[in-house]
Amino acid sequence: MDTNLSPDPVDLDRLKDDLLAQVSAAADSTARESARVAALGKKGALTQQMKSLGGLDPEARRQRGQALNAIKAAVAEAIEARKAALADSEPPRGFLEALRRHEAQDRFGLIAEIKKASPSRGLIREDF
Repeated sequence: MDTNLSPDPVDLDRLKDDLLAQVSAAADSTARESARVAALGKKGALTQQMKSLGGLDPEARRQRGQALNAIKAAVAEAIEARKAALADSEPPRGFLEALRRHEAQDRFGLIAEIKKASPSRGLIREDF
């Protein structure tokens, strides 16, 4: 058996990309916190990888541990950056409020949904 492989080998570059994508896709503080827990929480992806280090030989453990710590730092930095970006963004506008504001200004509000297919009707228009 090759002791340089962890019991659960994971491509660390892919892991880092996936975790950073989850953080950057967070549209609100709840989603950001979910991404943080999924990465750094007690049962998070990075925590599980750190736990697997014990099955490696010392040199492989050192190398993989350094790589995991670098990923952890990058994810933590991305979480803080996302937190700041979400704090600086405007709160979402209320749908009903926008319609009432338009109505008060004697303007109409239009909502259009354009789609090729419907779950209930199936294909609506072939040449969409």
